Amino acid sequence: EGWIAGLQLVRLSLKSQDAAGVHRFVASFDGRLQEIDDYLVEEVISSLPTDLRSFMLRSSLLPFLSPELCDYVLETDRSSRLLRELRLRSLFVVSLDTRQQWLRYHHLFADALQRRLADEADAGEVANIHARIAEWLAEHGYAEQAVTHAIACQRWDLATSLVHHISAPLAVSDRVFSMRHWLDLLPRDILMADPELKYLYLWSLATTVNFTEAADTLALIDSDDPDETFLARTHTVRMQTSYALGDVDGMEVHGRAALDLIPNDMRIARIYSSIVVAVSRYFVGEYEEADSSFADARRLAELETPYWLRNRAEVRYADSLCLQGLLDDAVTLLTQLEANTHLALHDSDTQLFWFLASIHLERNDLDLADASLARAFEVAELT
Repeated sequence: EGWIAGLQLVRLSLKSQDAAGVHRFVASFDGRLQEIDDYLVEEVISSLPTDLRSFMLRSSLLPFLSPELCDYVLETDRSSRLLRELRLRSLFVVSLDTRQQWLRYHHLFADALQRRLADEADAGEVANIHARIAEWLAEHGYAEQAVTHAIACQRWDLATSLVHHISAPLAVSDRVFSMRHWLDLLPRDILMADPELKYLYLWSLATTVNFTEAADTLALIDSDDPDETFLARTHTVRMQTSYALGDVDGMEVHGRAALDLIPNDMRIARIYSSIVVAVSRYFVGEYEEADSSFADARRLAELETPYWLRNRAEVRYADSLCLQGLLDDAVTLLTQLEANTHLALHDSDTQLFWFLASIHLERNDLDLADASLARAFEVAELT
């Protein structure tokens, strides 16, 4: 889109030039982006009617354009006419629907408009535009687009609410890296002041290979808060950090403490904790105790929990079977799981196929190992 838009900018800027002006431009033009931007601002925008120019500068902050959205954000009732004029003048708007009710600016054009707006408008006006954009987008279900605008105008109440809305389903579906992306958008002090987001952030640290950062941040969760749910969550974070660091004692201590405090309706947390306790017992050879914890996790995982979590519990159990030399039993279990992966792919399926490939390799079934490994890469690309 960039270089084509650049050529169109040049065409528009030269329309009003005489032959001498065209020759001067051609002689000096070397294709640099900054030069295109200069012509965009000076030759195209500056020649527009005042109301259209003002409208373009201020609406450039929007992710997309519609009469209703622009009217609300810019506090006007003329957006429909001005958007129609943009289309008629071919001023770098792209239609997003067949009725041309939703538009957006070419990215190159929008960037230049925003730079000019920053030069001309005061910070308070720009912040107010961002605030109104965030409000409209949030009210109409565009939470992800609204977050950046709420942050831009430092509407931390709205930004926090939106990140809550986005992160909760990501946590339930185990999309930890995506969740971490949204949490990282908030300033650390805002994030840590919200108990729910603070927990999700610490959990994401403990599960996204940020082991050192998680360990450093754990000190922040110490609290005199008597709420048992909060205390249970702190233990799950410590448990997961211990698991990542290979601290077997910490896995058991915090896992059992979490299970003592976690309410029954927090099923996902109970399953995770049971799995980690079971793994910790296998590491020290206490197989009967481990089997008991795995049985708890597998029983809970059958009760309308997310498909990916049932897989995770079963894969961990298969791992424990391998530790006992029961490779055939592990393959049987994982093959049963494999039959269901076509229903709803999740990145936990990558782990399933990867682990299945390692067992086939251990058994010297090279063709099966190759097939499972290929499937692991396929699922990884899809999820």
